Amino acid sequence: MESIILSIAIFIGVLLGTSVGTFSGSSISAGVGASSGSTISAGVGASSGSSTSVGVGTFGGSSTSVGVGTFGGSSTSVGVGTFGGSSTSVGVGTFSGSSISAGVGTSSGSSISIGVGTSSGSSISIGVGTSSGSSISIGVGTSSGSSTSPGVGTSSGSSISIGVGTSSGSSTSPGVGTSSGSSTSPGVGTSSGSSISIGGGTSSGSSISIGVGTSSGSSTSPGVGTSSGSSTSPGVGTSSGSSTSPGVGTSSGSSTSPDVGTISGSSTSPDVGTISGSSTSPDVGTISGASTSPSIGTSSGSSTSAGVGAGCGASTSPRIGTSSGSSTSAGVGAGCGASTSPSIGTSSGSSTSAGVGAGSGSSTSPSIGTNMNARVAVLITAAILSAPVTAISLLGTRR
Repeated sequence: MESIILSIAIFIGVLLGTSVGTFSGSSISAGVGASSGSTISAGVGASSGSSTSVGVGTFGGSSTSVGVGTFGGSSTSVGVGTFGGSSTSVGVGTFSGSSISAGVGTSSGSSISIGVGTSSGSSISIGVGTSSGSSISIGVGTSSGSSTSPGVGTSSGSSISIGVGTSSGSSTSPGVGTSSGSSTSPGVGTSSGSSISIGGGTSSGSSISIGVGTSSGSSTSPGVGTSSGSSTSPGVGTSSGSSTSPGVGTSSGSSTSPDVGTISGSSTSPDVGTISGSSTSPDVGTISGASTSPSIGTSSGSSTSAGVGAGCGASTSPRIGTSSGSSTSAGVGAGCGASTSPSIGTSSGSSTSAGVGAGSGSSTSPSIGTNMNARVAVLITAAILSAPVTAISLLGTRR
C-alpha cells in the first residue's frame, strides 16, 4: 500500500513539473499535447500578473499549435486548435488589462488561421477563421476601451479575408468578408465613439471589395460592394456626427482616406496602398512613420500593424511577417530590436517571443520547452512531500 502511495506521489510531482500549471507573478508555462506525425505542441496554463502561457492541441500531419489560457493583468496568450495537413494555428483566450490574444482555428491544407478573443482595456484581439487551400484568415473580436480588433472570415483558394468586429471607445475595427480565388476582402463593423470601421463584401476573382459600416460620433466608415473579376469597389456607409466616408485615390498632407491608394503626411487610412508619416492604416500595403496598421503589408517607424508583412521601428505587430525596432509581433515571422513576438519565427535584440523559432540577443522565448526552475521547484516539493511515505514504506519492509 505504501509503495502505491509513494508511486502516485512521485508521478504527481513529475507531472506538475513538466506540463500543466497555474502561475502568478512572472512566469512561463509550456505543456501538454497529443500529437501525431511531425508536430510541435506546447501546453496549458492559467496565469495572472505578468506571464506568458502557451497551450494544448491535437494535431495531425505537419503542424504547429499553441494553446489555451485565461489571463489577467499583463499577459500574452496563444490558443487551441485542431489541424490537418501543413498548417499553423493559434488559439483561444479571454483577457483583461493589457494583453495580446490570438485565437481558435481549424485549418486544412497549407494555411494560417488566427483565432477568437474577447478583450477589455488596452488590447489587441485577433479572431476566428476556417481556411482551406492556401489562405490567410483573420477572425472575430469584441473589444472595449482602446483596442484593435480584426474580424471573421472564411476563405478558399489563395485569399486574404479579414473579419467582424464591434468596438466602443477609441478603436479600429475591420470587418467581415468571404472571398474565393485571389482576392482581398475586408468586412463589417459597427463602431461608436472615435473609431474606424470597414465593411462587408463578397469578392471573386482578382478584386478588392470594401464593405458596410454604420458609425456614430467621430468616425470614418466606408462602404458595401460585391465585385467580380479585376475590380475595386468601395461602397455604402451611413454616418452621423463628424465623419468622412469615401473613396479611391491618392491623398497627401493631413487627411483621412479609407480608400485604395497612396497616402503621405498625417493620415488615417484603412485601405489598400502605401502610407508614410503619422497614420492609422488597417489595410493592405506599406506603412512608414508613426502609424497603426492592422493590415497586410510592411510597416516602419512607430506603428501598430496586425497583418501580413514586415514592421520596423517602434511598432506593435500581431501579424504574419517580420518586425524590427521596438515592436510587439504576434504572428509568423522574425522580430528584431526591442520587441514582443508571440509568434512563429526568429527574434533578435531585446524581445519576448512566445512561438516556434530561435531568439538571439536579450530575449525571453516561451516557445517549445519547459520552465526548468518551476520543474526543479515542484520536483523538490514532491520529494519533500513523499519523504514521510518513503519512511513508512521502509519501516513496513523491515517489520
